[in-house]
Order: sequence, then structure tokens, then C-alpha cells
Amino acid sequence: MWLGDSARALELARKYGLPGTVGSDAHVIGEIGKSFIELPEFNDAEQFRQALRQGKIYGHRTNPLIHFYGIRDRIIKRLKRS
Repeated sequence: MWLGDSARALELARKYGLPGTVGSDAHVIGEIGKSFIELPEFNDAEQFRQALRQGKIYGHRTNPLIHFYGIRDRIIKRLKRS
């Protein structure tokens, strides 16, 4: 998701009173686990929805240049197959 998409998603969530979440689109191993949401305990779907509202989000955006690692890896894979 690009920066503009994130801003629009945040705007819509605020407009409709929806809780925030966090997601990861890791392109290299080092990115895994860099973003997460810490939630209070919950036992069912309704408590989960409430926990999301209280959750604390940790992490930051990765430098967009990280995508070049994925491109590099695909090129290397193709070269190995040839």
C-alpha cells in the first residue's frame, strides 16, 4: 500500500469510527515482525473488536527501496533457471 492509500484508509477509519490495525508485507526476512499491534486479552469476537480499539501499534514504514531486493531475487531466480 502506498503512502496515499494509507492516508485514505486512516481517513475512512476515523470517519466511520473503525479501529486501526497493522499489517506486514515483508519483502526480506529482516522486515518480518517489524510492525505489530499489542492488544489486551480477549475471549471472543466482540472482545477482540474492543481490544482493537485499545491496541497500541508499534513499527514504522520500511524504506521503499527494500522492494529492489525482491526484484533482484526474481532476476537471480530467472538467471539460475536459464
